Amino acid sequence: MSRTRVRTLLLGALLLAYAAVVFRVPARGAASKFDPLDRRPHRVESLIVGARYAEALPLALELRRNFPNDPEPAFWLATIQRGLGRTGAEVEAWEDYARLSPEPLDACPAWPEAYTRIGRGDRALAIYERCAVTLDPRDPARWADLADAYTRAGRPQAAVEALRRAAALDPDNPALQNWKANVNGATQ
Repeated sequence: MSRTRVRTLLLGALLLAYAAVVFRVPARGAASKFDPLDRRPHRVESLIVGARYAEALPLALELRRNFPNDPEPAFWLATIQRGLGRTGAEVEAWEDYARLSPEPLDACPAWPEAYTRIGRGDRALAIYERCAVTLDPRDPARWADLADAYTRAGRPQAAVEALRRAAALDPDNPALQNWKANVNGATQ
């Protein structure tokens, strides 16, 4: 086999692996029950990427019915419902996804934001806490989201602590460092 042919095959394999990660395409051996050659999951993803939510909805609903234990269709449904502006249905789909997924990190921050939009700040705050403290405690963005939720909940001291945690995790972020300097200057 020629070197060019080998390079082409390797490049193709790398591109397929990259697409599987970036576009969340279920891979062989993954938790997904989809046949890797099934065109329906890829079609749903293509429609979502193209913001063609109304077209994606019936296909995603079909996949959800056919694969009731797979978290992927629930994730797609939440994304589609958000795109259609159906917040109540979006919340239900995020809850479904969280129930099916061992670590529903992909739902953060859209899941608690949906609860905020329907006026359930208490539930949103609990999910922001879960996202920051349990699911991804090393991500400064999760702590910044939590600080914002604490602020909306009227808990300024908890917000300050969450922002301190975010600043400690991302010492090169100028916005977080400016905030930290302002808070330290105000408390001295």
